[in-house]
Amino acid sequence: MLDGLEADVVTLALAYDIDQFHERAELIPANWQSRLPNNSAPYTSTIVLLVRDGNPKNIQGWDDLTRDDVEVITPNPKTSGGARWNYLAAWGYALDKFDGDEQKTFEFVRNIYQNVPVLDSGPVAQPIPSSNAASVTYCWPGRTRRYWPPNSLARGSSRSWCRQ
Repeated sequence: MLDGLEADVVTLALAYDIDQFHERAELIPANWQSRLPNNSAPYTSTIVLLVRDGNPKNIQGWDDLTRDDVEVITPNPKTSGGARWNYLAAWGYALDKFDGDEQKTFEFVRNIYQNVPVLDSGPVAQPIPSSNAASVTYCWPGRTRRYWPPNSLARGSSRSWCRQ
């Protein structure tokens, strides 16, 4: 839309991304979040772990993503809105696990990302684990029905309509 495509409704991973429709092109009002209930986040979802068939690495939750024998697939949180939610889900789990200790939380998340061989630009490039791929990917539940970790982050996608 910022480059000229037309739309009546837009749904994006981050409110910041929708803010750009006002800040860069004034396609929506500055108060767009107050126009719909729940700050214009009509639904929430969570981040899930998707493993290979049979779960050969016996991945049970976030702690397993730090193991040396586990490769993790996730897009780059610097370039993908959805990947930012992946990062925050891991951060939120670790922050709870370590009772708010940010240094331990940082180390935990760093250990996960050290197991990511390639940070792709977005979720479209994110493959489903197979016998020739990484051990686990974490993603939105629409991509899987394999595994739901016991602790994860509830995330909302923001939405706005574009015509007054």
